[in-house]
Amino acid sequence: MRSHQNRILHKLLHTIHQSVPILTSEKPLNPDLPLRRKMRVRLRNRRLIRNSEHAHPPAKKA
Repeated sequence: MRSHQNRILHKLLHTIHQSVPILTSEKPLNPDLPLRRKMRVRLRNRRLIRNSEHAHPPAKKA
């Protein structure tokens, strides 16, 4: 069960850095960087990610 939760959380954290369409009456709106940052802070405050951990770690160099 824990691995399933980890996969869901991992997927959620990756979507934070991608554009997330938010439907409005006129046209879709993508959240800007400050909004994504707030989402990461909220996850951190709820202890879903560690304080030292970035929501989406940079790719490793070869």
